[in-house]
Amino acid sequence: MKNLIIDGSEEFLKNLIRLKPNHLNAHVSLALIYANTGDNQNAIECFKKVIRIKPDLVDAHCDLGRLYGKTGEHQKAITSLKEAIRLQPNYADAHYGLGIMYEELNDYPGAIASYKEAIRLQPDQSGARYSLGRAYAETEQYPKAIEYFKEVLRIQPDDAEAHCALGYSYWRTGDKEQAETCLKESIRLKPGMFEPYMSLGTLYGENGRYPEAMECFKKAIHLKPADAIAHNNLGFMHWKTGDNQKAMECYEEAIYIDPELAIAHYNLGVSCEQTGDKDKAIGCYKEALRIDPNYEDARARLDALNRK
Repeated sequence: MKNLIIDGSEEFLKNLIRLKPNHLNAHVSLALIYANTGDNQNAIECFKKVIRIKPDLVDAHCDLGRLYGKTGEHQKAITSLKEAIRLQPNYADAHYGLGIMYEELNDYPGAIASYKEAIRLQPDQSGARYSLGRAYAETEQYPKAIEYFKEVLRIQPDDAEAHCALGYSYWRTGDKEQAETCLKESIRLKPGMFEPYMSLGTLYGENGRYPEAMECFKKAIHLKPADAIAHNNLGFMHWKTGDNQKAMECYEEAIYIDPELAIAHYNLGVSCEQTGDKDKAIGCYKEALRIDPNYEDARARLDALNRK
């Protein structure tokens, strides 16, 4: 669409449109100004006018689909992207965008099919490969996820997000050594990323390396202070090392941030039992069960306390 863009300010383009209401290039340029400044609704209206003037302009349908995706109108996004594909079946970006919309709707078979088509049409497309790996990971197809994350790194060896996702997938397949290597590399490449610290902390915790796990969760909290799960996980590591008081403080902070985090209520209940405060422990287990009625560990502990 670059050859349609007119250099000019928003006011200049509006004046041009007033003089020539069907000036295609002016509408396109105004739409892109709105899109680039985050004014998605006005950008959508402009692209709709572009399409009315020239219904077969493929890029306009694709851009309109992306904008609908940003505003959460996923079905409209899918309709626009499918129209772009109907007009130009080999349009890799439209297939990729369609995959993203399907993934956001949790339609993983649709997302996987669209990402694969985007890769077929544009073999050096690392973004579609990363998204495909992520879709496989979300459906717990970790060996396939590993395959595509490795392909991303073949194209872009310094992609920190891909190293992190690969590490997580290795961890889920039980290959903890490879997982640790990938997660550390992700941190080396991008120390400000939250996710690898969380995954590495969990990995260390599972291996009984509690002090190292605590350091990871502390760094995660430094990067994202309002993440309730990070506070809960840090509390659990304190509890594992025998510091029940610090553990309780972390659980309470997690609950303050997210009152609906069932595991934090459960963990706080366990710590309260340890201090002899059975009434508070009962309250914690009841709250965990209110949030998640299928929380069997909480039910078992609550039943045990009630019997006593």
